[in-house]
Order: sequence, then structure tokens, then C-alpha cells
Amino acid sequence: MFAFCALSAAIAVYWLRDRADRIGRVVYTSSIGMFDAADADAGDGLLHVDAAAHPVTHYGVYKLANEGNARVYWIDDGLSSIGLRPLTVY
Repeated sequence: MFAFCALSAAIAVYWLRDRADRIGRVVYTSSIGMFDAADADAGDGLLHVDAAAHPVTHYGVYKLANEGNARVYWIDDGLSSIGLRPLTVY
């Protein structure tokens, strides 16, 4: 299932990239699952907006990679996107 989702996402991104000049912005979901408990601030125990992610699962690594891909599509193709990180991971 995971491989199918990854393949589907890759196909969708290629489709979007080829139409970047006609698409205003892509909104996609990432997840808080890219963070580990150790990524929280040591002083207050909170996960701040500027916290660096250090994923400890394949799921988290995939989500972090997707955010990196979105940045590269902006740099290379001008495809603007916004990633949302829901706080609930199922």
C-alpha cells in the first residue's frame, strides 16, 4: 500500500509540474509524524514551528522528503505549494 501511495504521489507531482504555468498553487498534506519526541524544545517540552525534524520511521522520512521535493519543484519549475501538517497521525 505504501509503495502504491508513493507512486501515485509521484505521478501526480509530474502531472502538476508539467502544468505549473496554469496552476496557481498546490496544497498538500504532510504530517507531524516526521518529528520525533526528541525534536521538542528541551527547555519547555514543546515542538516549536522552527523545530528541525529528525524522523525515526519510514513514514516520517517519506513525509520530510515530500516537503523537500515541494521546495525543489518551486526552485526548478516554479510550482508553488503549501504543505499542511495535521497534528493527528492515523
